[in-house]
Amino acid sequence: MLAKSISYAEKLLGDDYDYSGFEIAAKVYDGLYVENNDAAMEKKFIDKFYRGFMDRPSVKKSLPTKTVFDYSTDSILSALLPEIDVNMLNLIRYGHKISMAADSIIGMMLDEYIHINLRPYGWTCCWGNAMQGVDVCSSSGDMIHVRNKSNTEVSNNDRNRTQQSVKKWFRINAYTGKTKWDDLNLLVGKIDLFSEDGFRDFVYDITRRNPSCLYTGEEDVLSLSSAISNCKGQA
Repeated sequence: MLAKSISYAEKLLGDDYDYSGFEIAAKVYDGLYVENNDAAMEKKFIDKFYRGFMDRPSVKKSLPTKTVFDYSTDSILSALLPEIDVNMLNLIRYGHKISMAADSIIGMMLDEYIHINLRPYGWTCCWGNAMQGVDVCSSSGDMIHVRNKSNTEVSNNDRNRTQQSVKKWFRINAYTGKTKWDDLNLLVGKIDLFSEDGFRDFVYDITRRNPSCLYTGEEDVLSLSSAISNCKGQA
């Protein structure tokens, strides 16, 4: 990679330069795009890597959702379950909203969990989809495409990529619920490094330390708390 590009990356990442794993990702990037790489492509790669790194769950500041709730779903639930009152509907509505928001960032938490555990062994997360279809890579040139669930879409390989193999791994089978951490441990050559319990502890800890990673909105939290209190009062 051009010295000018390295300097640009160092300036963007600052004190986080080493921790981000940029040099590892840059080495793999150079190997993939050696035939047609140029300064403009390198800058695009660095910018995407930087934005992804700065948006990782441990520091992420989520923005309010732009979508609004479709209240016709209340009518469906009321028709199917007439015993549901307005307090229970509110609890379901706001609980669903927060749950969907949480589900949307699990993949990002998975990337950071893998990065934190593998970084000491010469691996890094390829933040921000900086290299299409490569989510984790090593200083030895190993590449892994990571998915959270077995039924999520697989990214197409970049047409400019060399014939190097990108291994594929998903965390959980969407139809059986079985997790595949042993497969990941095998891929990276580190027995018992990853586990479902470890991942869930990581997710809990990250959310406690940085609740802003999941935008719920003060109004939604108050509405949910009120709905829970009202439902408990009726129990």
